[in-house]
Amino acid sequence: MEYALLLLTLASGLAGAIWDKPPRWVKYGLIFIILASSGVSGYKIWTDDREKQAKQLFDTEVDRRTIALSISDLNVVHPQILGWLQSKGYTAGTDCRTWGDGVLCDVQEVQGRDKWDLPLRRTDLAALYLYALKTKPSLSPEAFMYLDALFMRGGRAVPLMQRTDLLDTTAILAANSLYESCGFGPNAMRVSDKLEFLLDYQRDAALHTAVLAQPDPSLWALDEDPPKVFHRLITQYRQSVAAQDRQCKS
Repeated sequence: MEYALLLLTLASGLAGAIWDKPPRWVKYGLIFIILASSGVSGYKIWTDDREKQAKQLFDTEVDRRTIALSISDLNVVHPQILGWLQSKGYTAGTDCRTWGDGVLCDVQEVQGRDKWDLPLRRTDLAALYLYALKTKPSLSPEAFMYLDALFMRGGRAVPLMQRTDLLDTTAILAANSLYESCGFGPNAMRVSDKLEFLLDYQRDAALHTAVLAQPDPSLWALDEDPPKVFHRLITQYRQSVAAQDRQCKS
């Protein structure tokens, strides 16, 4: 759009410069084109600036809300997640568990659909909360677009291999794999020098540590929707936990 307006303005200016004595209607037409092009360009610069300012304000509010996020805020977000899932054909609901810096939503199985898991960081939850407030009590189209970008292929979505949040997302899956396998979450989680997740937990007055490695990069390259890939990973982690602790199930 910007290039087209620039070319139009240049063409009009060149026509006026080359044509020595153009008819009056041509002269007025060239002046109108130049003014109109300049006006449209100015309006686009103004709207782009407003959009940038609005995004900066939203990002600042997300950062603030991320710190102050509470359980009651999650109650506002949950209907947005349910509504989005229903729009994708997952109508059986979801069980969302909070741990540390995020939430894992274990999507209830629907016949004929892939099994999904939705890991959401606190930053994601804060953004969804703010979108939900704009349209409360209705569902938020902006929240749906945000979830599409996180969990669907194509469109605005960033491929998993290129995402910068994978370590945080994988940590949520690792912590919840202990809960799904053993029935309780870790007392603490550490990251080793090899980027392994070390899940510390206690049973029968004894301390245990489950070690979960980072997934093979080929997992992130699968041509599948991210929730299906995340379910594959949490299944692998459950199996790893069960292999390390015989009282846990895979």
